[in-house]
Amino acid sequence: MTRRAHRLRQAPPLRLLVGLIVASSVLVWSATEVSADTTSTTTAAPTSLPPAPPGFATTMVTTYQSEVLAAQTLGRTQGYESVAQYQQQVSAMQAPALAAMYYITQQNPEWSQIPALMQTVTVDVPAPGAGGATATPSAFRSPSSSPGTKVATLMAYRAGPPATVAAKGSVRHALLTAAIPTTPVAPAQTQSCPAAPPEAAIFAAQIVIDVASGLYNTAVALVTISEFASDFVAIGIAAVIAATVLVVAQVVHDTLVYLQSLANDCNANNLATTVSNIDNSTLAAYNLATSMTALVVQSQSTETTTDQDVLNLQSGLTLVQQTLVQALTSSTNTLQSTTGGDNQQTTTELQVIQTGLQNDLTTVQKLQTTTSQQVVAGVSAIQSSLSLDLTQIIHEIDVDAQGLTTLITAGNQQILNALQVNFNMTQQQFQANLQVEIEQGLAGWAPVVPEVQLVLPSSMGGYLDSTPVGVQEVVTTDIASLQKLGVAIKPLAITDLAAANAALAAGKYTLAWTDYAIAYQIAA
Repeated sequence: MTRRAHRLRQAPPLRLLVGLIVASSVLVWSATEVSADTTSTTTAAPTSLPPAPPGFATTMVTTYQSEVLAAQTLGRTQGYESVAQYQQQVSAMQAPALAAMYYITQQNPEWSQIPALMQTVTVDVPAPGAGGATATPSAFRSPSSSPGTKVATLMAYRAGPPATVAAKGSVRHALLTAAIPTTPVAPAQTQSCPAAPPEAAIFAAQIVIDVASGLYNTAVALVTISEFASDFVAIGIAAVIAATVLVVAQVVHDTLVYLQSLANDCNANNLATTVSNIDNSTLAAYNLATSMTALVVQSQSTETTTDQDVLNLQSGLTLVQQTLVQALTSSTNTLQSTTGGDNQQTTTELQVIQTGLQNDLTTVQKLQTTTSQQVVAGVSAIQSSLSLDLTQIIHEIDVDAQGLTTLITAGNQQILNALQVNFNMTQQQFQANLQVEIEQGLAGWAPVVPEVQLVLPSSMGGYLDSTPVGVQEVVTTDIASLQKLGVAIKPLAITDLAAANAALAAGKYTLAWTDYAIAYQIAA
């Protein structure tokens, strides 16, 4: 929005009326001067305005009240006239002013649809403060939403107490002694986003803006018709009333656009929060898988060591058995030699001792076998459990990755759609503001020297012949619109328009601008 257009929107009704009267006086004077040299061949405009039907003033107040109610539903209670003030203005309007306002509305049939459009705006629009949304000033500003939490993850892994397996012998080995090296993480913390207003509400508000602009522009066009000179003040009052309707429509539209931007920014922050956690969660999960793989390798190594210890124990027991047998045999031979070989009692005692030692050896061997089997079974159970846990973790990581990919794809598409809608609305607003700026320059509202961009062609970055909004396009379209309203267009305006087109084709851009301005002022 240009600075001039912004000032025009924010001007109070009195300044609008004064500006309208001054501009209309210049246009009427210009039209009078030209009419002295040329003769119009078009049919004459009506000499008087038709009277307003009974109840038309009430309809005006009801229509304005529908706009105010929509603004209040959106949380906007300032920046426009109250219904009571507007009703006072309407009540003070004389019959000519009511007739002028009625004639203007008849030229814009969509005016009767404003209450229904305001009803569309208020349906499904969140109430003020719902979900964190609040209303903004009438001049739209981009919300400075605070960034969402950036440090969050999807799940937490914590190492359990180290498990140990003890061998039931003289040798004990700790299988799991190292804790899993990972940092605990927490789930992602996303914001509670406000509900965005539906596109139908924004579109309805834009239609109301267009209708209100049509009312105001029609009033401006009426003051240029010399037959209505006696109703000049009445038409000016009608223009002020139309401008009041336009102000509220713009307030409603700007508030809806702000609420939509607030919701879009919040959803974008939540998506960024989720995306920022993907790497942290994946890294933590794979660190856990790597640590468990190391523990499996360590368990296998411990099992090998335990098996070797069992073999060493068996060798030691065999050596003890052989040593005992040799010692017993030697002792028996010695006793027999000492006693002369006839001591039966000594032999019996030695046999009992030998039998007892043999039983002890058998018991030790059974314990050795049982211990070995228990160690192997325990290691196998640990390996199976770790393998199952590792498979489950990898499966869950794959499922989470697929879900996040789907979420990111859907979120990106929503953001692209929102950006496309905002771009289209911004482009339409820019074109509307550019058209107002060009019309002001052509009508002589701007300084005497026009802005450089209005004189330069589009090939040099200007707006002289640009489309769909440019100097040539605006003059041609406005003349056609005036003809449609029944305004008499002087032949000299058509001649100057043709001369401007010829100068533009010949590359005489300054001369083309001058001819376009003269054609526009004569036509108006």
